[in-house]
Formats: sequence, C-alpha cells, structure tokens
Amino acid sequence: MMKKVICIIFFLAFELLAAEVKLDAKVDKALVSTGDIVMFTVTLDAPKELALEIPNVGDKIQGFRVVDFGFIPEKVVDGRKTVSQWYKLQADLVGSYILPALELQYKNSKGVDESIKSSEIFVEVESVLSKDKTAPKDIRDIKPIILSPPIWPYYLVVTVLVLLLIAVGIYFFKKLRKKNSKDAPTIPAHQIALDALINLPKKPLKLYAFTLSEIIRVYFEKTFLLPVTDRTIEEIRREIATVSLLSEMQRMKFMAILEKTDLIKFTDIIILDADCESLIQMTRQFVIDTMPQTIQKNVAEDSIV
Repeated sequence: MMKKVICIIFFLAFELLAAEVKLDAKVDKALVSTGDIVMFTVTLDAPKELALEIPNVGDKIQGFRVVDFGFIPEKVVDGRKTVSQWYKLQADLVGSYILPALELQYKNSKGVDESIKSSEIFVEVESVLSKDKTAPKDIRDIKPIILSPPIWPYYLVVTVLVLLLIAVGIYFFKKLRKKNSKDAPTIPAHQIALDALINLPKKPLKLYAFTLSEIIRVYFEKTFLLPVTDRTIEEIRREIATVSLLSEMQRMKFMAILEKTDLIKFTDIIILDADCESLIQMTRQFVIDTMPQTIQKNVAEDSIV
C-alpha cells in the first residue's frame, strides 16, 4: 500500500514538472486579522512562444477589498517566460474565505486545446479582539454582512424618464416652431425686390451697383430656382437658356442688367443719377414682367387706377 502511495505521489510530481504551462496562486499568509493586508499572487509559467495572459480574477474575489494590484515584469529564462500579477487584499469581516481557482484555456505548442487550473486558497480572518486576552468575554462576533438591493434599476428608471422628457420637449418645440412658421406670412420674392428698389440709394455708386445686382439676382434665384447669386455672368449666360419660363427678350434684359451693374462694380466708370434711375426702372419692369401671371394682372390694374 505504501508503495502505491509513493508511486502516485511521484506520478503527480512528474506530471506537474512535465506540464507545458503552469499556473500557480499563493498568499503570503493564510491566517490574518481584520484590517490586515493579504498579498495574493498569481504566476504564469509557459514557453515564450505561447502568447498567454493571466486570467482576470479581480472581479471573482469575494470577502476581500482589492486595495491595490499590479504586475511583476515578465522574465524569460531557458526559453520559458514567467509573469506574475499581485493583488493587495483586505478583509473587514471575520470568517473563512476562499480565493477562487483560476482556469486558463489555451492551445499548446502542438495546437491542441488544453486547460490548466490553479488551486483554491483558504484564508481565515479572525477578529483582533481574539488576540487580546483582556478583551471582554461577552463580545459577540460581527454578524455577516447583508447586501443592500442593487441601485442600478433606480438609475435606469431615472435615465429613461429624463430621456422621455427630453423627447417630449423636442416634439412640442418642433410642433410649435412648425405652427409659427405656418402662421407667419411669407412675403413673395417679387414684393421683396420691388420694395428694395423703391428705397435704393444712388450714392455711393459702388454700393448702388452691388445692391442692385444683389436684388435682381436674389429675385431671379427664388423665382426661377436657378442659382445665380454666387455665379459669374459667363456661367449664368450658359445656363439661363434652361429657364423655359423666360422669353428670349427677358433673358437679354436680365443679362443686360447684370452686365451694367458689374461694369460699375468692377471699373471706375462714372454714370449720372438719371442713368442710375433708368437702370432701377429697367430692373423694376423686369420683375413686373416675370412675376406670376395673377399678380401681374393685379399690378397692372393698380397702375391704371
């Protein structure tokens, strides 16, 4: 019988020594008092060609507070690497605790799936009063901790309510803004242009030309949906033929207005007030001729009256 036990011990020792990957866990002391620091160390020993990492155990430790943790730099000796991770643990309650075993699944150097597991570690935590012989005999042990209900459902409900209130606020804000935009009267493009032409100053000359050019360009763009406010005369000349609502004469009149205003804007030409007024009237007539037909009729009747 003794021989069999010795053989089993030797067999297990040989298997341990022959293991390709070794995972070891230990503590510096197994009997501590409340408030003491326990150093828990996990060491991984493996061939350097295997890319292995120590499994995370921090979230599995129960009964202890993790007050600090860190790594011991990797060492490579004779083709094997050794890396360690340590945790400083502190127990606040007396009792017996188990530091869980760690399991590492990996592929060995031959590509075969294997797993290795460290042993569980038992730690006994006793009260500091038990070491004091003068302590009163009637002091009772601290009762086991009673965990309070998790508070994350409360935060979840509050977050949902806040998001719901924000969504409702955005909905009513958009609805109110949409209603206000519908209620606000929209001034037609031709009316804006005609009003601007009435109060257009003829001095200074450059400002007059830039303003007149802006008035006719904005009107044209809003009425015929052809972007002309930021284009050159040559670009407009190439694309104005696509506006089917204009007659050839109206196209020529529009281009003439742009050419005259650009001539004033970009040269030192001097024109008389009468010429400025003539160009304003030409622009006004173009707006009246190209505005919607029903509005043209009303304008013509007002002019007759």
